[in-house]
Amino acid sequence: MNGKQTVFVTGAAGFIGSNLVLKTSETASPVKIVGIDNLNDNYDVSSRIGA
Repeated sequence: MNGKQTVFVTGAAGFIGSNLVLKTSETASPVKIVGIDNLNDNYDVSSRIGA
């Protein structure tokens, strides 16, 4: 065991997930962060603006 805690973040490319990754990397030490997200274009982004 190398003493590193592993944190798995789903939605890591989104607003909440990306901020969670940043805060975790700043405050939890030592830590290994594994982030995953689904970067697809299934919906028109412009339809979400102002929703």
